[in-house]
Amino acid sequence: MDASVQELLDLEWRLFDAAPQAGQRSAQFEDREQFIITRSAQLAAWSPELLKSWREDLRSAQAEGRNPINEKYIYMLERVDPEQYAALKSDLPEASLEKLWLVDWICQAQVVWQEALQKKYPRITQNSRAIHRSADNQDSVSFETFVRSELMTYSVCTLRLYARKVEKAQKAGENLCETILENTVRQLGFDSLETANSNMIRADQT
Repeated sequence: MDASVQELLDLEWRLFDAAPQAGQRSAQFEDREQFIITRSAQLAAWSPELLKSWREDLRSAQAEGRNPINEKYIYMLERVDPEQYAALKSDLPEASLEKLWLVDWICQAQVVWQEALQKKYPRITQNSRAIHRSADNQDSVSFETFVRSELMTYSVCTLRLYARKVEKAQKAGENLCETILENTVRQLGFDSLETANSNMIRADQT
């Protein structure tokens, strides 16, 4: 594993483990191993510049006494528990118009990719989050809300680099959500998404 990715994983895990809202809102990570698989699959798809900028974001936040991982779960509350969000939103940093625009643009690109991914690999993604935030409720957070909430914790500098990465992928006809899922299934022992999908089909038929 790339050293910069490993450093970020260690830092993110410490912040996640210390985030009170994470324990309440996330059923995704039951232990550190699961966290590492999920996050390393995403971070491995990032550029070195993006990894460096996000690492600097986390370090700056720590120096200010903030926990961006906890902030991500607070942002989610706006959709799934408005009353609790109202009680906690004063802990969130103010967002500029540029940041809000970048978050919206990147999030919509990710939603389009996730829609395509679920159509292409229905077996692998059948237990994934609902895509659109219209499906949000107190028991379930959509892919759109999860992504948007995470993006809100990034600095404008990091978001600019992320937008550049997204735009480059779009022009090349790539799907970053597919890249991340492929990174995930390879960690689980499959040599490709096609192999993972076909294995799930055979399992359903037995």
